[in-house]
Amino acid sequence: MSTQLPTESSIKRVVYLAVLIAIGVVLNLIEPPQIYPFIPGAKLGLANLSTLLAIMLFGAKYGIIVAAIRTIVASIFRGSINWISFGTSFFGGVSAAIVMAILFLFSKNRISIKGISTVGGITNNIVQVIFVYIVTKNTLFLYYAFFLIPVGGLAGFLIGVLGVAIYNRLEKR
Repeated sequence: MSTQLPTESSIKRVVYLAVLIAIGVVLNLIEPPQIYPFIPGAKLGLANLSTLLAIMLFGAKYGIIVAAIRTIVASIFRGSINWISFGTSFFGGVSAAIVMAILFLFSKNRISIKGISTVGGITNNIVQVIFVYIVTKNTLFLYYAFFLIPVGGLAGFLIGVLGVAIYNRLEKR
């Protein structure tokens, strides 16, 4: 029976992914619950930066893994794992990561990282609204998507701008 030892590159990848998860958790915890006073639940989503960077640096599957783990860990650190709060964060973040990963894999030469992140922000908010509707059966939440879609697009674009800037800095090293 042979045991394969991890290579130096696989250890580096795990360390970098752990750092991205930690950064995502910290950004999630320090970000205010909402940034727009008249649109409850609307926030910049800075933690999604770690997902975007993971996709750009390590590939699609690692971005999805970072999104899943960071949302779980952030919920645990918040100390309140209620179903709606956790579900919106988890399903929104992971769905956005899946969509961004697919776009990155199949159209990165046609869609910019900012565009990919914009679609991710919109996806996050749409999935969150659908999740809340499924849990509450309140159709008013579906109309709320009309307010959250542009906010998600703008937030996703800003995360994309930050992601490209950070990625370019890392590439220079």
